[in-house]
Amino acid sequence: DKYKKFSNIHQTYAVQEVQTYISYLNHLDNEFFKILAIPASIKFVDSEFLKLLKLCEVFVFRYLIITKKDERIIENNFFNVAIKINNDKITTANEVYNLLYKELFIDDEEFENAFSYVKFIYAKRTPHKYHNKTKLVKYILYRIENYLRGDLQLSLIATGTNDISIEHIENESSTSLSDEHKYRLGNYALMKESDNNAIGQNASTFTDKRNSIYYQNSQYLTLIGGNRNGKTLPSASSYILMDEANIKNRQRQLAKIAVDLWSLDGRQFV
Repeated sequence: DKYKKFSNIHQTYAVQEVQTYISYLNHLDNEFFKILAIPASIKFVDSEFLKLLKLCEVFVFRYLIITKKDERIIENNFFNVAIKINNDKITTANEVYNLLYKELFIDDEEFENAFSYVKFIYAKRTPHKYHNKTKLVKYILYRIENYLRGDLQLSLIATGTNDISIEHIENESSTSLSDEHKYRLGNYALMKESDNNAIGQNASTFTDKRNSIYYQNSQYLTLIGGNRNGKTLPSASSYILMDEANIKNRQRQLAKIAVDLWSLDGRQFV
């Protein structure tokens, strides 16, 4: 059925980008997007359905994932719009946008501030101690990586099978950091699984890692740095220490990039 179909990130669609955005939405740790996606997939033409998926990603990510607002509000608003889609009262993503924007859209200032402080547990060494957010952390890093790359993008659809892992820049086992900072986004990057395993086996400190071939020769911009539209993410190796202050600084740079990435500007809704 439609509900199960939208849970399958390997499902193919006539428009390739539809598969990409359904994959993104399935990594957001909730299924609210399906409230709109199921009726829209039946009622909307393909181009409008794709726009609706893009809109859902931004609303859900800003409203629920980062600023952690009330789930009941987004659920009720989505249900009200879904009824209108089912009844053929609205037929475009622009109409959906107009109905949801006032209640659900988080402005750039609030979003950037919340993103600057958010943390998500990815606890590789103690998987049973915390509620892991591996899928969500990987989604955020992939989206930022692909935004910085522009072209030649990595596919989240292959998340379970490829050789990419999440690197704790300052080690998860570090005693110099509190969990508050150890599990902040500013302390994460993408890395080849084999490189990450090699670093772990060598029990490398950040000082060791920053000068290693695994950091210096990495292809991943979330680790070696990148820039787009005047927003820059410094290389992890550019820091002498990855202490609390530098993790905060790095996350503030990520937040500036996130404002442009998870944006409705240019998506033909305004």
